[in-house]
Amino acid sequence: TLAVIANNQPAEILRRHWPSILNAQAHIAADAIRAWRGEAARARLRGQLAGISFALKLLPARSDIQRRRRAPVSYLESLLV
Repeated sequence: TLAVIANNQPAEILRRHWPSILNAQAHIAADAIRAWRGEAARARLRGQLAGISFALKLLPARSDIQRRRRAPVSYLESLLV
């Protein structure tokens, strides 16, 4: 999810919604840390770390993806709310 957000969301949406995105990811991580002994919780944390790592690798392609985007930002944002 983090990689998809970082790679595909327009900068305008990221600027407007970054607090909500970070808050949601922090809640996911906090829940996983509270349930640390569970395999699913550890897998969730590994998934978040992998998503961050993958998102960083995708950043060079982001400008090309955004340049080819056809949907207006207003439409994409309407799908989020």
